[in-house]
Amino acid sequence: MTPTVLHLLVPGLWRRVPEWCASYGGVGRAPGLEWLRGRGAVSSSPDQAVETQLCRRFGLEAGTPAAPFLRLALGADPGREAWACADPVHLQVGPEDLVLTDASRLRLSAGEAADLVAELNAHLGDSSGGFEALTPDHWQLRLQTSAPLDSAPLSLATGGRIQRLLPGGGERADHAWVRLLTQIQMVLDASRVNRERGQRGLPAVNSLWLWGAGVLPAPPMPPPLAAAFGDAPLLQGLCRWSGVTLQPLPEDADALWAALEARSRRGPVLVLLDPLQREAAYDDIEAWMATLEGLDRTWFAPLRARLRRGVLKELQVHADDQGLRLDRGAAWRLWRRPRPLCEGGV
Repeated sequence: MTPTVLHLLVPGLWRRVPEWCASYGGVGRAPGLEWLRGRGAVSSSPDQAVETQLCRRFGLEAGTPAAPFLRLALGADPGREAWACADPVHLQVGPEDLVLTDASRLRLSAGEAADLVAELNAHLGDSSGGFEALTPDHWQLRLQTSAPLDSAPLSLATGGRIQRLLPGGGERADHAWVRLLTQIQMVLDASRVNRERGQRGLPAVNSLWLWGAGVLPAPPMPPPLAAAFGDAPLLQGLCRWSGVTLQPLPEDADALWAALEARSRRGPVLVLLDPLQREAAYDDIEAWMATLEGLDRTWFAPLRARLRRGVLKELQVHADDQGLRLDRGAAWRLWRRPRPLCEGGV
């Protein structure tokens, strides 16, 4: 099966590139990607977060209602209730703003997560709706309020300044969600679990990141994609909800093509290629450059070759705040030179 459109989601591809180029003068070379940038139509995107981009690919046009889909992925029934993600995080005071470290770097055990959730529910359960730890790294809150939750998805907040990403832009102390966050932080600050973590030299879970509120909607008919490839829990939940067949991320574009040739249904295909996401979030340029070199060799260069041969009809790359679209005609735009990574603009 040849996809009518191949959607390639690459979170972390452009997030740090402008500042790295300004600070270091370059971010290495990626000939395959540079060719795609030169031959394709580049556009800006308002949906920077990968969580939002995933929702859009599945036909969800408003917000980023990730919580019910993550429940599906993690084996919990969302029912008809409204849920929000309430992920455990560590906030550190920076020179100008608070900086967020997500749970992947906190080494939080299942027992610690259960104890912290129990303390939160003991103090806030009646007023908040109740917290639940689906995994040590991912918690949720059952919603009892109709107040809109407009904080940014976790991927945008991770490793960065968070003030403008908080509910209401973090500017109103009387905002309902800001008040709840203040109460949460007070409970966590007094927690026995955090005192014991401090004694072991581990960072405290001193806040939660509230985001992704929503109710599970009716599934789309027909499914919006012919197939999807990737390993992220949100993608798993969206596929389970929509009836889209999900397979693990292939090791390279050649393996992807082999998997597609074994399928008969035609239609758009989605690949979530996310190895750059954490390296960009935590400002690790050396690891990012090494990973990009590998992705260029195993994904971008082979996809360039398939566009040149006319095997791939259309490629759309969705990466942070930039979009890139190429069709078979890209091979004939000989006057368009490769576009270096530090050549900004859209």
